[in-house]
Amino acid sequence: MEPGTATRPIKQGRPGVIVLIAFVVQLVAIASLANQVVTKHLKSYVGEHPYAFPGRLVEAMLVYQWRLGSQPGDRANEPIAHTCLDLVVLALTALLVYAVTRGAITFVRAFVGTWLAVIAATLVGQVVFGLISPPPYPPRFSHLQGALFLVPDGFGFIAGVVLGFVTALFAAIFAVATRRTIRPAPAAGYPDVRDDSRYERQYDPGYDRPYDQPDWSERTTAYPRSDYGGYYGAQVGGPPPPPYSPTERTEAYTPSERTEAYVPTERTEAYTPSERTEAYTPTGATAAASPSPADEPPADEPPTQAIPVQRGGESAAG
Repeated sequence: MEPGTATRPIKQGRPGVIVLIAFVVQLVAIASLANQVVTKHLKSYVGEHPYAFPGRLVEAMLVYQWRLGSQPGDRANEPIAHTCLDLVVLALTALLVYAVTRGAITFVRAFVGTWLAVIAATLVGQVVFGLISPPPYPPRFSHLQGALFLVPDGFGFIAGVVLGFVTALFAAIFAVATRRTIRPAPAAGYPDVRDDSRYERQYDPGYDRPYDQPDWSERTTAYPRSDYGGYYGAQVGGPPPPPYSPTERTEAYTPSERTEAYVPTERTEAYTPSERTEAYTPTGATAAASPSPADEPPADEPPTQAIPVQRGGESAAG
């Protein structure tokens, strides 16, 4: 996974709750439908319908029968063998259900996993039953071979299918109802961009930064502005960036560029005296003081000659 990759939330189940539900359902079914009182009626029904499908189905459920005392026609240790079969089914089912319901859980996963667990536990319980109370085996079959190859049969498989279906249905319903949503932690490398509180804590000077939050101020070094004309960071331990020389500054801001940008000709052209005169013609008092055309001498009269005036004792010749 790439650093900073977003992760999807996981709907994780509660294996303990699922195991408890499966255990309770099996315990209630075995204790209520396979006890000594009910099995008498089931055996009588099988005797009345020995070859019908319902009779075979009821005979398969007798695999889970249990009783406290022996009955006429029982083999040696048969009541103990039935009790051990039921205990193995309960214990092994709990272990298998716990293994298959860990992590992300769905209805299908919980249902199929619990169903198969009950079937497997029932077949293993039949093997234990054959080891404790072995039936008569054919010749050349040892005690272990007979328990492994002859005792587990179709009746045990059908019993596991029926009991497993009921157990799996309840277990799957509670698995979906009690599961919780877990958001995995982001991949190492970059902080999760969806967690805005981490950035608030990072830039809050009064907040005590947690141990997993990096201190970015320790990773850069600032150099004075007088060296090269600005603040730039460099990696700690590396050489500082070269400062800008006066030559670079002179090239960047040469007098010629400024002179070309603001030449006197442009200003003269922009503000010529004629434009100013046209723009600011004399008005008001200035216009009244100006000479009128009537005061001017006619064009055919000769110009008047200025006569010098004597000052003091001086004459005009002097």
